[in-house]
Amino acid sequence: FASGQYLECGHDPARASQRVLMHHDRGRCLGCSTFAEVLLFAAPKDYPLEIVHTMKYLSFCEVATFRAIVLVPHGNVMQMFFREMVSMAMPIFV
Repeated sequence: FASGQYLECGHDPARASQRVLMHHDRGRCLGCSTFAEVLLFAAPKDYPLEIVHTMKYLSFCEVATFRAIVLVPHGNVMQMFFREMVSMAMPIFV
């Protein structure tokens, strides 16, 4: 599945995993880090989706394998990342 723009891959719901990526700001946004910690703590153990919060840098093709992404907007870089996710047809929780 290609997005038709400059990205070489896109989200395919039929092949997506049950994992949801929570974007990691690597300490640049206190509110974002706090939100991530609260969401990870509040998610029930038997929740059908696995919330992934990683410090690893992931390629766009790796991100496209997730079911969705949780994004806490906090600056220009996040606005660009949001647009890249939209161009990949990635489900986004803002």
